[in-house]
Amino acid sequence: MIFAKSPIERGMAAYDIHVGRERANVGCKDELTSRALHDAAALAAMFEFARDWRPDTFVLGGDQLDAGCVSHWNSSTPG
Repeated sequence: MIFAKSPIERGMAAYDIHVGRERANVGCKDELTSRALHDAAALAAMFEFARDWRPDTFVLGGDQLDAGCVSHWNSSTPG
């Protein structure tokens, strides 16, 4: 629990941003490539807004990382 000395005047929250990258084989080669699993433009816009608006409190509400490599939700996904 967080206690504040004064009430929050400006609050901002971000949920389910899923920052991460996914590795994948390229064709039949042994090369690996990666692709972003998050929307970099949306995150940049959110942080730009936060810099301009300057909230008193910023809450990261869960699922900041995309950890698909260890997720039980991907157990039946090929690859």
